[in-house]
Amino acid sequence: MQALKVPTKEKPEDMTVEDFMQSPPGYPPSCVRIKSKDNEIAQLKVFAKALGTKMSLYVQITYGLIQSDALSYRTYHEFEGPYCDYLRQHYAKPVLLTGPVLPEALATKLAEKWTNWLCNFEQGTVVYCAFGSQNKLQKDQFQELLLGFELCGQPFLVALSTPNGCATIEEAFPEGFEERVKGRGWVYGDGCHKHYIGTHLLVFCDPLWLMVEEFKVAVEVEREDNGWISKESLSKAIISVMTRTVK
Repeated sequence: MQALKVPTKEKPEDMTVEDFMQSPPGYPPSCVRIKSKDNEIAQLKVFAKALGTKMSLYVQITYGLIQSDALSYRTYHEFEGPYCDYLRQHYAKPVLLTGPVLPEALATKLAEKWTNWLCNFEQGTVVYCAFGSQNKLQKDQFQELLLGFELCGQPFLVALSTPNGCATIEEAFPEGFEERVKGRGWVYGDGCHKHYIGTHLLVFCDPLWLMVEEFKVAVEVEREDNGWISKESLSKAIISVMTRTVK
């Protein structure tokens, strides 16, 4: 949230977790608020905790903003204009917006196995999930997500890194999972570029709160207080999107 980039106290060093949960004075009105769930509070504590330099991550970020000549964010004014204008006014320096930047069409073609598989389904009916190569899940959460995709009943393509502690992605599959979803679902550890297959897919991601709560163009996958995502919660979110999208 942009509010985390603006201290509500005169000295950034004095900021506490409780302060992080309050919007700074003059912050644009928004329905987006930090919730009092354990996992979200834990994330805020990371900002408040002193690091090896005896300065918290939040203090380092804030002083970086104060001492910079300009601020740059990967967004655009039509999407987060009020928040960017607030930062521009608060820090009295230019705010440069760079994105999103759409890549050029890839020259290579989709592998034949993906083409053949996708042709079995109508356009816009395949759910795609990718967390990026740098995001590694624990094995139990990885398995729970796969069970959620199985539970939703939709065809799916999941591109995830091998979970922590596992040598291969297949090793982490829930017992009997591969056989139960055969022909309907793929879990691929090396990734499968979504630009190749976008005409068939309904892209699924972990949406920004702004998109969910303010612009209402996305559906949030509800987490438990400890941050856990259950298979029922994931399946419910997917079905909710599919019933609105696929006619």
